[in-house]
Amino acid sequence: MLPEDLADILKIARSKNQDDAITGILLYRRGHFLQVLEGPNERLSLLLEKLSRDPRHSNVKVLLDGYVPARAFGAWSMSFQDISGLDPTALPGYSRFLKLGFGSVECVRYPHKVLKMALAFRDSNLERFETLIEPVPLLDRSVSRRSPD
Repeated sequence: MLPEDLADILKIARSKNQDDAITGILLYRRGHFLQVLEGPNERLSLLLEKLSRDPRHSNVKVLLDGYVPARAFGAWSMSFQDISGLDPTALPGYSRFLKLGFGSVECVRYPHKVLKMALAFRDSNLERFETLIEPVPLLDRSVSRRSPD
């Protein structure tokens, strides 16, 4: 996927997610995506159905599905982090699935590790990650925060 295509998708997704009260984070690593979404159950079900029918998506898997008392990513309509150039072993919440890929057995078998890593991105100072990044000609690594209501 070209960086311009990804930027267009993110722009549209952020707008629609904000309208639908959906928040989350999208992680990108070498052509593969991992996403955490949270919001009203009916809106999430419709979004998942739509993503599953979209030919740009393949091998869509739900790793965790359940009620949470408070949003973990409530500040973002869709945070984005390109982790292609990061050394996986230097990341908080490191799990082997970062080396094996998001579709690996490790990722599917231990979804709590996936969530732990996503939360580490939420909680960590992104400037700290900048020191770990090898130059990768993709989108900028800035996080788009949802505007206040």
